Amino acid sequence: ISPGEVMEVLGEPNSGASQLCLQLAVDCSIPLEFGGRNCRALIIDCNGDVCETRLKQIARGAFNHLSLVARNEVEKKAVSELSVDKMLGMIDTARCTDYTQLLALIHSISRDCQYGMILIDTVATHFRHEFDDMRQRTNLLASLTNQAMAALYHVLGNPGLTLHIVGFFFLRSPLIPTRPM
Repeated sequence: ISPGEVMEVLGEPNSGASQLCLQLAVDCSIPLEFGGRNCRALIIDCNGDVCETRLKQIARGAFNHLSLVARNEVEKKAVSELSVDKMLGMIDTARCTDYTQLLALIHSISRDCQYGMILIDTVATHFRHEFDDMRQRTNLLASLTNQAMAALYHVLGNPGLTLHIVGFFFLRSPLIPTRPM
């Protein structure tokens, strides 16, 4: 996933999309000496699936791997300055329990973005069961998508930022092209 891109991941429940979010967030904390980005990541959890225990396991695995593959003095020094807690400290999580919270968070991020990667897991959650009127749901979703994409377009003005969206509907905004994986 290259900086400046929006990536969309679609999959059935239990297909590993949320796991991918956790892995990508940990990967952001990998030092530059190992080809990492050494940046902060934000996971926006829309359905309560972000498991802190699993995130810690992934960070511990990444740290152990880096410790094993450190070959030269520069890499060994980078590992000596790293810890699982430091890696986890570079990852923030935010829980959004409805679409208004999600939109408010996106707008607040657009004002002052400190992240190298933003991961939204699972954005479709709030549109699955909260609406009886499918026409109203579709209209709101289209409006929300356009508003969110406009705010994220502002955030993506940062060339080092990557946006990763899980479970996003197939609605496109003309502002940002997405590449389904």
